[in-house]
Amino acid sequence: MAPAAARMPLEPLLLEYGRRYPEVELEVVTENALMDVIGKGFDARVRLAEAMSPDMVAIPITRTVRSLVVGSPEYFTRRSKPIVPLDLVQHR
Repeated sequence: MAPAAARMPLEPLLLEYGRRYPEVELEVVTENALMDVIGKGFDARVRLAEAMSPDMVAIPITRTVRSLVVGSPEYFTRRSKPIVPLDLVQHR
């Protein structure tokens, strides 16, 4: 999972896990690039649901997080409304 995105969902889970199982040593790696977690020997990975490979088993670890794009009516008269996150690249 990207470093900037990892803190919010993982921190409370890891703190609770460490409290319950103090004898277990956890190693967390954050990485911006996609990697072969199986080939690298990792036991698990955290990804956004839409970024999951079809051959992976997904278990939700947080509630659904909603995002909003907001802009003034004037802004959207000059620009198309974004439909998917990648559309935001074309916006200010």
